[in-house]
Amino acid sequence: MKGYLYKELKQYEKIIHLLFVLVLYVVFGAIVLTMALAGTITREAILMYAQDGMIYRLLMLFFGFVFAIGLEEYTFQGDDTKIWGSFVASNPKGIRGYIYTKYGLTLAMSVGYFALTAGLDFCLTRMVSVIAQAELPVMGKVMAVLLCIQLLYHSITIPFAVRFGAKRGNVIKLIFLVIAVIVLLVMATVRPLETMGFIDGIIHSQWLSDFPEWGLPIIAIVAYILSCRLSVKLYRKGVVQYYR
Repeated sequence: MKGYLYKELKQYEKIIHLLFVLVLYVVFGAIVLTMALAGTITREAILMYAQDGMIYRLLMLFFGFVFAIGLEEYTFQGDDTKIWGSFVASNPKGIRGYIYTKYGLTLAMSVGYFALTAGLDFCLTRMVSVIAQAELPVMGKVMAVLLCIQLLYHSITIPFAVRFGAKRGNVIKLIFLVIAVIVLLVMATVRPLETMGFIDGIIHSQWLSDFPEWGLPIIAIVAYILSCRLSVKLYRKGVVQYYR
C-alpha cells in the first residue's frame, strides 16, 4: 500500500500543487479583483470589498469548488488501462490497497482544500473587519457543506470511473457543470440584487446555523466508505471493460 501511495503522490504531484494555488485564488481572488477595480490597495479598497465584494467572494468560492472537484477527479485519469488493471488485480491484496489509496488521496485533497480555504478565509475576514471596521461573514460553514457535497459527489462518481474507466461519462458531467456555471453567471448578471439576497438567505438560514446537529457529515462519510467498498468489488470487472 505504501508503494501505491508513493506512486500516487509522484504521479499527481502537480495536481496537488495546483490545488494549493486554487486555495489562494478562492480566498484572495475577490479582494484582489476589488482592489483592481478600485485602482488602489488602500483602506478604501478594503472597505469597498467589505461592502460590495460579497458577490465576487461567492463566485470565487463556487468556481473554486467546481475546479477542486475537477482536480480531484483527474487523479483517476491514466490508470484505466488493461495492463495496469491486470497488474493490480494480480496481487491478492492489490485491488483493496489500490482502491483504498485512491480514496484516501481524494479524501485528503478534499479535506486539505477545505481546511486551508476555511482557515485563510477566517484570517482574511478578521483582517478586513479590523481595517474596514465592518463585519464580514465567515464562510466556514458554507465550505463545510461544500466539503460534504464533494464527498457525496465522489462517492457516486468514483465507482463509475472504476467500473467503466475515467473518460466515459466525463462529457456528460462536463455539460452539467457548464450549464450550472452559465446559469449562475446569468443570474448574477441579470438580477444581481435578487441573487445576492437568495445566497445571503442561505448563508444565514437556520439550516446552516444548526449544521453541526445535522446528519449531512455523517451521511457523506458513510456514503464515502460504502462507495470505497463497492469500488473494491467492481474493480476486477472494470478491468475487463477498459478499452486500452
